[in-house]
Amino acid sequence: MERVLKNTKVSIALTAILNICLGITLLVYPKMTMTAICYAFGGVLIICALFHVFFYFKYKKQNSLVNFNIIIAIVTGVIGIWIVSKPSMVIYIIPVIFGFVLVIHSIVNVKQGIELKEKFYQHWWISFFMAVIHIGFASLLFINPFQAETTLMIAIGISLLYDGISSIWILTKIGKAEREIKK
Repeated sequence: MERVLKNTKVSIALTAILNICLGITLLVYPKMTMTAICYAFGGVLIICALFHVFFYFKYKKQNSLVNFNIIIAIVTGVIGIWIVSKPSMVIYIIPVIFGFVLVIHSIVNVKQGIELKEKFYQHWWISFFMAVIHIGFASLLFINPFQAETTLMIAIGISLLYDGISSIWILTKIGKAEREIKK
């Protein structure tokens, strides 16, 4: 059980560090970063489509299940081409995805706050406060009051930066509470 907890903490810490890095990148280069992500994702989908076409033609006479590969290739290819040709449209979808991620992280923060309270940590309520802030950022991303996509990307960058920093803070407090309990 202790190993599982340690692995979970490492996973949370790595995710937090990645969120901080992506957040800083989005703050410094918001539009360029999101456009690059769209091109990369669209390119990956197009490559996947090409593999499906290859497998379709290579194995279509040997296995009837392979016929489904051409459908996957068409759908994946069309989506990939759409993403590469219209990255600005895709950029408007990304804030909603990040909003969902922030909601999930806020739920995790609430759970961690409960753990801190159970471990008698005096400032356990800060985790709940951080969860409320997460929900606030997520709401901004869902409601999308911003007109410019650059502003949206900066908001996502701030949200990710905050998410990473708050996750690391909570992890340090959980670790401190665990060490105090072991004494």
